[in-house]
Amino acid sequence: MAPSYWAGRIAWAGLVVTVLAIAAGTLVAGFNVQRHTKAAATASALDGAYDDAADAIAAQIAIERKYQLQADPALRADLATEARNLEEALTAVEEIGTDADRNTVTDLRNAHIMLNRGIERMLEAVDAGDTALALQIEVYALGPAYDKIHRLAAAAGEASEEAAEEAVDQLQRIEAIMFVAIGFLFAVGLALRDRSLVTVAQLAALGRTEELKAHLRGALNVGLAKEELV
Repeated sequence: MAPSYWAGRIAWAGLVVTVLAIAAGTLVAGFNVQRHTKAAATASALDGAYDDAADAIAAQIAIERKYQLQADPALRADLATEARNLEEALTAVEEIGTDADRNTVTDLRNAHIMLNRGIERMLEAVDAGDTALALQIEVYALGPAYDKIHRLAAAAGEASEEAAEEAVDQLQRIEAIMFVAIGFLFAVGLALRDRSLVTVAQLAALGRTEELKAHLRGALNVGLAKEELV
């Protein structure tokens, strides 16, 4: 056979291998989309839970400072409410987070115990009318305790936010790759279809029956209808 025949067959085989490789890559990309979508959703939920925890802690500090100005018993109930809000947020982190997140929750709970002890001492000092002691507790106990727990929550929240952004970036990259790959496969599909139609017409015109039979089967495989081959 002529060298051009073998060159054509090799080119055809190479094209088929390329198409199969891209199709396989697109399938893998589809699985990665699911994985990164789940990772983005989890990281976003974690970020929200850490934000809720930080808000509850900040609210407790704001409430205890109001108590120093006016010892309203209702503020104690507000403190208890924010403590429950914090615990709900930390429980959410435990449920959806990693082992590292659960370790962070343990650190946050321990830091919150120290913060609560300081708040309780401050409330007792205010109730006793000892303004100087209340101020001392605020500066030397509550301030450092709040700074520690706030740093822990903020750092964990930032890490979750970065993880969510990275997962979204990965999704965007995969989307771009899939867009190009699918476009290529579509174009190749059209090229194969048109080339097959031309080949069938040439073989029919030349009366090469045996080769025509093989190419007719191939033409059907690349999407040509029987009506188009008649």
